[in-house]
Amino acid sequence: MASVQPLPSTMIRLIVRLEASDINPSSFAALPKTMYRAGTSYCRIDEQPDAASGIHGSIIVNLPDIWMVNHLDHTARHQDPGEGFVFNMPMFVDADPKSASAAMLKPLEFGMELQYFKAKEAKTAPGPDIKGLATLAYTFVFGDTSLSMLTSGLPERPVVVGRKQGATRETYWYSSYDEVPFDPALFAKPAGKIEEVK
Repeated sequence: MASVQPLPSTMIRLIVRLEASDINPSSFAALPKTMYRAGTSYCRIDEQPDAASGIHGSIIVNLPDIWMVNHLDHTARHQDPGEGFVFNMPMFVDADPKSASAAMLKPLEFGMELQYFKAKEAKTAPGPDIKGLATLAYTFVFGDTSLSMLTSGLPERPVVVGRKQGATRETYWYSSYDEVPFDPALFAKPAGKIEEVK
């Protein structure tokens, strides 16, 4: 019989919004998202309501279960991807998933930003003050892609993470990033009608 793993004691909670040249600042894509993460087994992404599409979505991951929830009509789709599956929360996705760029970007995930830049031995330098806070700037370049991150505080937390690839710029702005007590209710099976997806 498989042993039952203890629940994590803490999780990362962050609120982030995307800014990019091809995204309308007043569009749904530009609205902030709230994310929770405890390792790779417990993840959750909560979006803002999208009235035009009739969706107020969440992705709830409590491996081996994954639920895609619509809070507006109280429905969800459930899938069990099987043993060995790892859920990823990537920040940037390359157009060609088999490219060298995609392989470099894959480990850069929400909730693991600091680990990524430190593992890549990114260059560091004092960054600009943001809202009165001193920051530390990390920069990592590969090919035609430049990744950057500004952090602040003790313990160190991301404030901004950006990618510049050719003429394309994408920037994630964090309004919150904290380690908080783990809340199992956030990763529980949702109420309402659930459809099984194979």
